[in-house]
Amino acid sequence: PLYKLFEDESSFLTLLTGCSVPAQMVWSPDGSAAAYRVSDKAYLIDTTGKVVAPLGDSAGGFAWTADSKTLYFATADEQIPASLSPISTSWLQPQDRMAPSTQPSKGSVQISARTDGRVTALATFASGPVFYMVLSPDQKWLAMVCDTPASDVFAVYVYSIAEKKLYELSDFAGFGLCFTGANRLAYIEPDKSADKMEALTGKIVEVTLAAGAAQLDRKPLVDVIPAETPFIAPLGDNLLITSLGRSFPGKPLASNDPMICKLFLWTRANGGIVAMADDVGPLFAVSPDG
Repeated sequence: PLYKLFEDESSFLTLLTGCSVPAQMVWSPDGSAAAYRVSDKAYLIDTTGKVVAPLGDSAGGFAWTADSKTLYFATADEQIPASLSPISTSWLQPQDRMAPSTQPSKGSVQISARTDGRVTALATFASGPVFYMVLSPDQKWLAMVCDTPASDVFAVYVYSIAEKKLYELSDFAGFGLCFTGANRLAYIEPDKSADKMEALTGKIVEVTLAAGAAQLDRKPLVDVIPAETPFIAPLGDNLLITSLGRSFPGKPLASNDPMICKLFLWTRANGGIVAMADDVGPLFAVSPDG
């Protein structure tokens, strides 16, 4: 069966404006269990929908290991604890932009791993909810898109499972990100400063993660409008992208139009991009066999 991540496209628009996600469900690769979130509570359930174990107050975001034995998940705390995990900011690049917000953090997030019924806390840091979480193909890196106090702006964090260390990759990013290789991560990075994300142009940028590196090389892949490019996913060495696909001059979009996107294929071999489908929703999933 197929399960929808969001009720409809308006739910995704609600997410992009910083409100809570109504529900999420992420199945283990072997299909034997699922992480399920409704409202602010998360559960581990079996194939019949029976609760196997509660996962606490959810901050959103789930990721399974390839063998289905370990589930990574995020829990939330409105009060920031006195002891937070250190975050390496060596990967953050200075950007010529205005500070997006002076509001305080929305609380704290704890990232945990559940294996054989045992839960291990990995890192606790000040952040808004985790909207999306993905594990690298080599199972060594956990990447997360988190909410920030600024409207329409997201932060990207990466946890090194081998080092047990948390890195902040970006504090001014778009929503979509994905692993394009064992240690290659692609995410959406705006080009320049502006008051609102919707006013920015940007790029899908690919970085090669390296533990302990002072800086990461950033390779631009394709130009996008961050606020109008909801999701990206790997397809072999290539990328699938949902975007509004604007062209100038062109027909203006009505402000009340739903987020109806085009599905694009970006090809690494020649850097080309072609439209695969019109009138699709913002979110999609690639089948396991590609």
